[in-house]
Amino acid sequence: MATLNSLADRLRFEIGDAGKSFVYQFVADGTTNRFLVPYSPIDGPSLIIQVNGVDVSTTVEVEELSGFITFDTTPAAGHTVVVSGTYYRYFLNHEICGFVETAFGQHIANHADAYGRGYTIRTLPGIEEYPVVVYASTLALYTLATDASFDIDITAPDGVMIPRSERYRQLMQMIEERKNQYKELCSQLGIGLYKIDVLPCVVSLRLPTTMCLSIFHRKWMTKLCHNVHCFLCQAMEAPSPLQMFLHLTLLCTKAIPSKLSWIFHSTLRATALHLKFVCNQEMLLC
Repeated sequence: MATLNSLADRLRFEIGDAGKSFVYQFVADGTTNRFLVPYSPIDGPSLIIQVNGVDVSTTVEVEELSGFITFDTTPAAGHTVVVSGTYYRYFLNHEICGFVETAFGQHIANHADAYGRGYTIRTLPGIEEYPVVVYASTLALYTLATDASFDIDITAPDGVMIPRSERYRQLMQMIEERKNQYKELCSQLGIGLYKIDVLPCVVSLRLPTTMCLSIFHRKWMTKLCHNVHCFLCQAMEAPSPLQMFLHLTLLCTKAIPSKLSWIFHSTLRATALHLKFVCNQEMLLC
């Protein structure tokens, strides 16, 4: 059973942003109550701050992105301050969880389980957990690419060039690889944004009357009705003698798809209709 935290941990592993522990110690000067911890971004909730061995974590304000800590009461001069906790390379926990929630919401959009109920993270099938993480990694990489897009190449006076834009190109290349990986997984497993749903459909056709008569020729319909039930509503002639509205309801007896293509052409109105339908066996029309 997946949880938001478990998917967030897997996402950190995918993008190389696992948490690292640190311990930082300094001596207070008695006048300053704001100090910089040389690690960022830091995980504020897990941060432990001690002054002369006394835990004062609840009385200290933590700036997670910058690494600054601010004491409510200025530590006395000569007191030893010890700060310990976890820091990350790129993202804070709430940012990682945001990527996972966004990816999950888009991944299961318009899809439901066998009972017609919407998915939650806890009810997400195990086989779909990794594709959600892969998709979330593309969202995280897009954020990094946006930040890298502001970097410019630097050329030193001695001719040395630092191509900082290379990082942006590498990130965009990685994003494309991840997107293709997600697409391939979804296409092969029939899940997510690239899932192909097989549903009964009602198609409204605007065709010349003479064409409709040829389409529904008895011999042609006999071949089509193998594994497909075709229900044809009563055709009503439109005010124009050359056109009519035809409602064709197609119901598939089995849900396993294969390819069937109908192509109709009318020289009177140069109308072309391409309708792809699914059956469990290949069907040949002549």
